[in-house]
Amino acid sequence: MSANSKPFYFILATFLIVLLLSFLGSTFRVFGIDIKNINIISDLFPEEVVDSTQIAVQVPVIIDSIPIPYDFRVSDAIIGYEKGATMKAFIKAMHELSEGKRKKVRIGYFGDSMIEGDLLTQDIRKLLQDYFGGNGVGFVPITSIVAGFRQSISHSFSENWNESNFLNSKGYNGNLYLSGHTFRPSESSYVSYSAVKYSHLNSFPETYLLYGKNDSISTFTINDSVLKYENHDIFNRQLVSMNTSRVQARFNGSGNTLFGFSFESQRGIFVDNLSFRGISGIELQRLSPALLHSVNATQPYDLIVIQYGPNLLFKPELLDFSWYEKPIKNAILAIKDAFPDASILIVGSADKSCRYDGEYRTQKGVLPLIEVQNQVAFETNSNFWNLYNAMGGRNSMIRWVNSDPPLANLDYTHLTHKGATQVAKILYDKIMQVYDPEASSRTKIQPIVRYVTATRGL
Repeated sequence: MSANSKPFYFILATFLIVLLLSFLGSTFRVFGIDIKNINIISDLFPEEVVDSTQIAVQVPVIIDSIPIPYDFRVSDAIIGYEKGATMKAFIKAMHELSEGKRKKVRIGYFGDSMIEGDLLTQDIRKLLQDYFGGNGVGFVPITSIVAGFRQSISHSFSENWNESNFLNSKGYNGNLYLSGHTFRPSESSYVSYSAVKYSHLNSFPETYLLYGKNDSISTFTINDSVLKYENHDIFNRQLVSMNTSRVQARFNGSGNTLFGFSFESQRGIFVDNLSFRGISGIELQRLSPALLHSVNATQPYDLIVIQYGPNLLFKPELLDFSWYEKPIKNAILAIKDAFPDASILIVGSADKSCRYDGEYRTQKGVLPLIEVQNQVAFETNSNFWNLYNAMGGRNSMIRWVNSDPPLANLDYTHLTHKGATQVAKILYDKIMQVYDPEASSRTKIQPIVRYVTATRGL
C-alpha cells in the first residue's frame, strides 16, 4: 500500500463504520462514554407523519369524579367538569319531567348580541318543547331594542319608561334583573305582547309579572282588569292572566320596579333569553346576590347557560385574556352560589374572522379565549361546550358566511337566523346525547354546512 492511498482507505473505513451505525440506529457506550445515535441516511426514507389530533394532551382530571373522555381542543361534545356526571342536575330534571314527577324545567340562557332577539334560544326552546312539552316563550323584558327583530313574540311599548341597566345603572344597581335591566314606569306607561303563529307560541296559557319591591297601595291594569301587587320581596312573580293570546299592561308613575313578564304553560320546559348587547359576561358580577337568591327561591333554574366571547375579541392581534379569567370566574361562582341546584354550561366562543394581509382568517385570539373559558369551567366545576369546534373549527366562520343560504353575516361575527337555527340543532343534539347516551341522535341532523373535528392551532 503506497503512502498516497492511505488517506483514501482511512476515509472509506470511517464511512463504512458510520454507515453501519446508521443501520443499527441505537445509542451505545464506548469506554464509558455515551455515543449518540448516528444516521447519515435519514433523508433517504420518508419522514413519519404524526397526526396532531392523536397527540396526547393534558386534560384536567377532577378527583372523585367521572373520567373526562374528551379534550376540549378537539371535541364538540358537552364536557362535564361537574362532580358526578355531565349536567347532572339538569339531566335529572329532564328525566323527572318526562316521567311526570315534576311540572316544569327552566333554563336561563345568558349571552350578548349573538342571542339577542331570541336568536338560537327560540330554536333550542322549540326543539326541547317538541320533545318534553310546554308552551310559551318564557321571560320577555318590559322594553327591548330588538323588539321589532324578534320573531317569537309580538312586543310593543310606550316611550316613557325609565330604564336602568348594566351600562346605565342610574343608582338602581342592586335592583338589576338577570337580564341586566330594570324598568320604572312614568304616568300611563304601557307594554303590549301578542302571541305569534308558531308552534308552542300561539297562546299565553299563563302570564306572570316579574317585579321587585313595590308600594303596597299601587295598582296596575292587565287587559282592563285592575290588579294589586300581591308581594313585596326583592323579587316577585305574580300570575296576572290565563288563556289569552294578548296581554296589555298599564302602570302609573309610582316608581315601582319592574323586570318583565314570563309566558309559560302549567307543564313543560322553558327557556329564558337573558341577552344584553355589547358585554363580556363580567357584568354579571353586578347582579345583587340577594336578588339572585330570591329568584332561585321563587322560580329556580335547572340549567344556566353562559355564552360570551365576541366582545372580547375587539383587536385582531389580541392574544392575552388572563385578565378575564378572575372576574368571569367570580361571576359564575356567584351564580352557582345563588342557584345551587342548577347545572352550569359555559359555551366557548364561536369562530370569528378578520382580515390578515387582506385575507379573512380566524382571529388569532379565538383559541386563547376558548382556553380561558374552558379553564373557568373546570375550576368552577361547570360544564363546557366548544361552539368553535361545533361550527367546524378554524376558518369555519368564513364558510358560514359564504354558504348558500348564508349562515352568518358579513361582519364575520354574528349568525343569521338560519345560522342560529343550525347552532341550536347542534346544541340540542349534544344535550340529548347526554340525556340518552344510547340514542345517537334525536333530530337526525343534516348540517347545512358540514362541521368537522377541529385541529389545534391556527
